[in-house]
Amino acid sequence: QNVKKQHKGKLPPAMYFHAFGGKAASIDQLVSLCCGKKKQRQKQETKEQEQRKRQEQTPSTQVYFGFAPVINFRSPKTADVIQNV
Repeated sequence: QNVKKQHKGKLPPAMYFHAFGGKAASIDQLVSLCCGKKKQRQKQETKEQEQRKRQEQTPSTQVYFGFAPVINFRSPKTADVIQNV
């Protein structure tokens, strides 16, 4: 159980979505979750403090999307999804 607590909320170093069939908006959400977004800070911080916090808070997961002709190319939304990647 100690290992579960230690890794809770952490993402793997890479994620691959094979034959991705989601919506174009889902790609933005997944990339945002996995790669992190900069949050605006209200108070002034030194550059060193800011970098340390960003490294602690920002996930560093690489995201890959795959598309399979047999599965994905039948759907009309696939072109928009691929464009968004």
